[in-house]
Amino acid sequence: PDMSVFDSDSRAGNALQPAGDGIELQPIGHVDQPEPANRVASGLLDAERDDDIDDVAETATDATEYATNNAETAARDDDAETMAGTGDTETETRGGSDGEHRLLPNVSDSQSGGNRQERKHKRWILVAMIGVRLVLSLPVVIVAPFYPQQIYRWKPKDEADLYTGIVMGSFAVTSPIGSFLSSQWLLKDAGAKTVLVLGLVLVGGSTVLFGSLQYVDGFAAFLSLSMLIRLLQGFGIGATDVVAYGLATASSAEQMGLAAGLLEQSFGLGLAVGPAIGGALHDTGGFGLPLFVVGGLALLFVILPLVVLSSRDRLTTKKIPLLKVANFWVVSSAVCGGLLPDLSILYLSSTLSVFLDSEFHMMPNTIGLFFLLSGVWTSLACAPSGMLAEHIPPRCVVIMGMMISAGGMVVVALTRRIPPQLIGQIMIGLGVGISKGSVFQDMAKEADNAGHVSSEERNASLFSVLVTCFAIGGIIGSSVGGTLASKLGFKIATLCVSGVLFVPALSYGLVSLMCRRLRSSVVVM
Repeated sequence: PDMSVFDSDSRAGNALQPAGDGIELQPIGHVDQPEPANRVASGLLDAERDDDIDDVAETATDATEYATNNAETAARDDDAETMAGTGDTETETRGGSDGEHRLLPNVSDSQSGGNRQERKHKRWILVAMIGVRLVLSLPVVIVAPFYPQQIYRWKPKDEADLYTGIVMGSFAVTSPIGSFLSSQWLLKDAGAKTVLVLGLVLVGGSTVLFGSLQYVDGFAAFLSLSMLIRLLQGFGIGATDVVAYGLATASSAEQMGLAAGLLEQSFGLGLAVGPAIGGALHDTGGFGLPLFVVGGLALLFVILPLVVLSSRDRLTTKKIPLLKVANFWVVSSAVCGGLLPDLSILYLSSTLSVFLDSEFHMMPNTIGLFFLLSGVWTSLACAPSGMLAEHIPPRCVVIMGMMISAGGMVVVALTRRIPPQLIGQIMIGLGVGISKGSVFQDMAKEADNAGHVSSEERNASLFSVLVTCFAIGGIIGSSVGGTLASKLGFKIATLCVSGVLFVPALSYGLVSLMCRRLRSSVVVM
């Protein structure tokens, strides 16, 4: 091999270093410097101490002796070529006259390309789960504008609120059950991809079955089958939603606030466009068409997890007891940012269509536009709310959203003209989006304060608590709210819902402020 000797200015020895097909001696700096500027290849550490410098000098001496031995030279050649092929290190020249060399990390092209592919794969997972949540939200509200008209076939309008509320809220009974079973057992036995596929098939198939109820005669059979199918829908939505949320947040751990906001935004968008799509399709093809279209869309989306997810995309199934994570502040946050906003949304889904029909004589497609207006603002507010909660206390964002929603409810209850009604719907949608977009960050912050560090297991437990609150809010808003509207009238019932939003928001803020001051005083003492 080609060996070269440097000038006498080099006070230390010479280090052996791979260079191309041969081996050459490189200067390593001055021995008498406290911190040498040069580093040696072949895996040597920085010569920052005197002992390391002595080792380098001995290595240089060995290299000089090695140059006279052909057999050893050939062996060292092989070692140098092997190290050069690994791509673990790279020598880069800095400066000119002093011939300084520095050992820098070298990431191979294949490794950097793999990282890019991994990041791209995670982005596709987030996009796919956003699409899945959008599809899951459509069956929840697709029947809101026109289902009361089916009740009119057998019951008067003043009773339609009650039965519509029972059917609309029945899905929320099984949704937390599906979420719990999915997070605790189904994921472990079947895997994330299988749960997503089966959940979408169940949701899509039950939605198509709901459309076939137009051929059922008799009120008892119609109502019973409606509730049964909604229960199946709820189970499928809960089982699928928790997996979609877990995969999306796990793939965006560095930007969890943005990911959570986008997930809530997609669900809110479905709640927004669902009634409008349902009303338009109902006017075009009757009761069955909107349900057949949405059910078919859910079945079509089965392709997404099959194409996007790989065998590596699995959620951990280590269980963290819910009672260990769900302390007072976590549950309070889930109630204020999850239960109460869903209560207001499901209350309006059960009662608004009957109110607009009786008060303004609107058709289902026009009623759908009212739902669209509220839902669009919910969708638009979720992602900015999630990002805002990363810069200011998320609890403030949650409370602000609840106050806005309560004000919108008051406007809707006290006005009998369309322009104020539109303003009230915008306020409700905006407030719900602000609260739901930041609630997960508030729950995560309280879990951090309790000593539960961020992990997939902890986040899955938090989301299970949140899904349970969503479901309870849906049950109360649709069934109890529908009963109140039927017995007390839309105005009084809506004012009651406004109070249910305002009083907890105010209490939550005051108690949080007092407890914060108390904790601060204890720390000072």
